[in-house]
Amino acid sequence: GPAKVAPYVQRSLRTFPDRPVFLVYAAGTVPPALPGLTTTVAGRFAGTMPHWVESSISRPASAQQIPYDFTVYRVS
Repeated sequence: GPAKVAPYVQRSLRTFPDRPVFLVYAAGTVPPALPGLTTTVAGRFAGTMPHWVESSISRPASAQQIPYDFTVYRVS
């Protein structure tokens, strides 16, 4: 749950101090409060991408366009 996000991110920041940490949430979702951490919007991405309809017995014949819309936050 949200209460576990801050400690997890803090461990990642301590373990990999030279690596950026990002959180991704559906657009319009406010990230949970992260005591001791700062979140900054790094970007918002929206569009569609193909999802090939397939099964275990046939190759895909067509793709459906699946929408996506999310915001990426850099955490420090």
